[in-house]
Amino acid sequence: MTVMLPQFFGVPQHLVRSGLLTRLKPAQLCTYIALLHESERYCSRELDRSDQQLTALTGVSARALRDARIKLQEHGLVQYEHRSGQKHRYVICDPATGRPYPFPPKEKIPYLRKAQKVSPALVSEQQKPNHAQVTAKGLSGRSQSPAHDELAGHGVHLDFK
Repeated sequence: MTVMLPQFFGVPQHLVRSGLLTRLKPAQLCTYIALLHESERYCSRELDRSDQQLTALTGVSARALRDARIKLQEHGLVQYEHRSGQKHRYVICDPATGRPYPFPPKEKIPYLRKAQKVSPALVSEQQKPNHAQVTAKGLSGRSQSPAHDELAGHGVHLDFK
C-alpha cells in the first residue's frame, strides 16, 4: 500500500469506484468520514457516539445527522442502533457487501488479493484466521515450512515458535 500523506485514515475504495460517493449528500459524507476517523482513532469498527460528539466533529445539525444515519445504513456503509439518550452504536460495514466485516471489531482485517478473496458469508467462526494462524500459515493457508519458504535458500529462517 502506498501512503502519500502523513497522519491519514482510510476510506474504502468501493465508495468511489462504485459511484456511491456521487449519491451521498454532504451531511451523509461528513458523518461517514467522521465515523471512519473515529474507527481508526479508537482501533475499532464498533463505536458508541452521541449526537453531540458527531455534531462537534462534523458541524452537522442533529436533524441532518439523524437523516444521514438512516441513509448511511440504507447504503450499507454503517449499521446503527439507538442507545440511551442521544447515543447510538455504529458498526462500520464492508461497502461491497453492506454487512459488518466478518472479524471481531477490534481485529485488523487482513488484505487479500482478488484471487484469494472468499465471500464473507462463507467465513465461519472456525475459518476466521487469527494472528497466530496468519503468521504460521500465511494468508494463502499453506504451511510455510523452510523447504517451501522462498527465503530458505538465502539462509533466512522464518519458523518462529
